[in-house]
Amino acid sequence: MIILLAPSKTLDFETKAKISDYTLPQLKSESAKIIEELKKLSPTALKEQLKVSEKLAAENHKRYQQFQLSHTTKNSKQALLSYKGDVYRDIDAQNYSKADWDFAQRHLRILSGLYGILRPLDLIQPYRLEMKGKKQFWQTPLTKQMEKELTEEKSNIILKLTSEEYFAPIQSKKLKAKVISVNFKDRKKNKIIPIYSKIARGTMANWIIKNKIADPADLKNFSEDGYRFEPAKSTETQLTFSR
Repeated sequence: MIILLAPSKTLDFETKAKISDYTLPQLKSESAKIIEELKKLSPTALKEQLKVSEKLAAENHKRYQQFQLSHTTKNSKQALLSYKGDVYRDIDAQNYSKADWDFAQRHLRILSGLYGILRPLDLIQPYRLEMKGKKQFWQTPLTKQMEKELTEEKSNIILKLTSEEYFAPIQSKKLKAKVISVNFKDRKKNKIIPIYSKIARGTMANWIIKNKIADPADLKNFSEDGYRFEPAKSTETQLTFSR
C-alpha cells in the first residue's frame, strides 16, 4: 500500500533533525526545470503566480534565487521533518524509531508542486509552490513514478490521504491500482470540516506508520481522536470515519 499526503505551506527548517539518514528526491531533474523558470521571475511576477502577499513573494523570490540544485544536509532537510502544517500536526516523525522510518520510507509519499513526489527522508529546500499551476507539467512524470513505486512495493493499492488538487496530476486510470479515498466527518454537523479533515489525514498516516498497517482491511480499525469507521456510509474505495 502506498499512502499519499499533500505537503504544507508551513515549513520548519530551524529545528535540527534527530536523524542523519537521508535520500534525494527522485524527480530532481524535473524540479530543476521548474526552478530555472522561477528564478527568472521578479517578486511582482512571483506574487501573481503564487497568489501571495508582497512580503511572501519577496521571501520566496529570495528562496528561489538562493536555491541550490545540489541538496545536502547543510542546505536541506528531510521532507517529513520539514512540513509543519495541519496535516503534519500529529505526525511525530522526530520521535520515530528506525522501524517507523523504514516503514514510512517504503509506504509514505508526499506530493509536491516543486518536487513531484517525495519519500519521507528525501532532502528538500524551503519553497512555496502549489500543485494547481503545475498539474500538466507533472502528469507524465508523476504517473510513471507512481507506477514504479507500486511495482517496487508489489502493491496495487493507493491510499489517497490528500486533496484532489494534489492527486489530480496522477493519471490513476493508467495505473493498475485501486485508489482508496477517506472521508473524515463531524457527526454533529454531518459534514466534512476541512481543517479537521486535514489533521485527520496526518493522524491516520501516523497511525499506519506506528502500527505498520499494510493490509487496507485493517484501516477500518482506525480510532484515533474519537473517529469510528462507518460501514453503512463506506464503499470498497471510499472509507468514511466520523466522530
